[in-house]
Amino acid sequence: MSKSEIDRLVGDVMSNPTMMQEAMTLKDQAGMEKFISAKGYELTEAEVAEVWAMASKVMAGQGM
Repeated sequence: MSKSEIDRLVGDVMSNPTMMQEAMTLKDQAGMEKFISAKGYELTEAEVAEVWAMASKVMAGQGM
């Protein structure tokens, strides 16, 4: 889709504690892709990989 769809996803996760808690349980990119789809976001494979790379850094304590 677009960078704005990624921004919307990240903004929604950051502003919704329930969504954040659910996102923090994700263990792999496939699980994250299911989470994203289930929430109604439309990201390309490349965008999912970009979001996963960003999320992995955050979960490892490296920030965004």
